Amino acid sequence: MNLFWHLLPGDQTLDVSNYNTIQFEINNYMPIEVVLVPENLSVWNSRLLTIVAINNTKIAYKIPFEDFVDANGNTLKLEDIKTIVFSVKGNYTNFKNFNLEVSNVSFVTPEVLAIDVMIFEKTKVINYPNPFSNATTIKLVNETQYIIRLKS
Repeated sequence: MNLFWHLLPGDQTLDVSNYNTIQFEINNYMPIEVVLVPENLSVWNSRLLTIVAINNTKIAYKIPFEDFVDANGNTLKLEDIKTIVFSVKGNYTNFKNFNLEVSNVSFVTPEVLAIDVMIFEKTKVINYPNPFSNATTIKLVNETQYIIRLKS
């Protein structure tokens, strides 16, 4: 099953040159192939895609354009998008019931603090519990106006 969403009416394309990320909320009981279709796509096997794993609850995703690759693993600088396709990944021989819910689709450019605007001071960082296995709380000794997100 494919869910096609043409972004603009008719044969128009949406200029996404000022954005670098797509965000949406999804609830899906099977893996989903998310495809961004630019205006100049002439060979379907050259489509730019990424896979969203099974989610039994609604989850918000922010996926950078650079995470979308063609069949050879190549990325493309996206300047326009005509269509977004959410495609249920099955094995084409066994049929299963599925649920697919997609909402709040938008294009964004997340704000990132540049290193040259941050001032680092030696300070003690406290985390608890310590030791930890899959989650911890990090407490900064000094207050900050910035929100810091750590990725593993």
